[in-house]
Amino acid sequence: MKQTIYLLLLLLGSSIVVHGQCYPDRHNTTWYDQWISCEASLSPNAERGLSHWIMYDFGKKIEMKAMHVWNSNIPGYLDYGMKSVAIDYSDDGEAWHELGTYQFDQASGKNIYQGFDLESFASFKTRYLLLTGLSNYGGACYGLSEVRFDLDSTAYGINENINEGCLAATIYPNPFQKQTTLSIAVECNKKTSWMVTDSYGKVIIPQHDIPTPTRQNLMIDASSWSAGIYYLTLRQEANIRQYKLVKLGGK
Repeated sequence: MKQTIYLLLLLLGSSIVVHGQCYPDRHNTTWYDQWISCEASLSPNAERGLSHWIMYDFGKKIEMKAMHVWNSNIPGYLDYGMKSVAIDYSDDGEAWHELGTYQFDQASGKNIYQGFDLESFASFKTRYLLLTGLSNYGGACYGLSEVRFDLDSTAYGINENINEGCLAATIYPNPFQKQTTLSIAVECNKKTSWMVTDSYGKVIIPQHDIPTPTRQNLMIDASSWSAGIYYLTLRQEANIRQYKLVKLGGK
């Protein structure tokens, strides 16, 4: 069985796609739904050096066949969109292989923007995929909205028959300034853990195991974090859920 899986910026998680009418693949223009890099950082691939990059960790080797891309879609900042992009892949995050260099079309800035299919490439298996912006459309920063991969759901460990009552979680408030709360309920005796990373994949809060079954509220102190986008990842055995956290500036 195959499903379309969304991997949202350093996606560790996944979700089922729900198509709308008329423009099934449209993307919004909200700034906090985009990845933005205004300062180059050291790439996981030493050959890329200081660069603007996104690395996807699929958790294990999966077969890669196709890719659909939504470039930066913020009105007034369409020049942030990545233009020339190098794509590398790796099994271990250390030894990298170059897939090629691709040209990304500029977004429209409209809420009916549907992105584009990346030119076809031979299928291959990998755990890590690295996108490096070699150039953009002239902006001071580099941006990207979203990437979608077409994956084999059986190989990726997605089970449509998961008992949703076994794991329930909410995060509030979100957005937040100083702190937020993870309210979690685990009704089964399955190994469950959580962690927080930033938009570059840097670990902000390392993985913590949650004794199960349980019902509890976990306060997350974010007072020392910079304003921006973070990701809280819940893992329950082979199942992964990811929640986007929005840390606001100010007091």
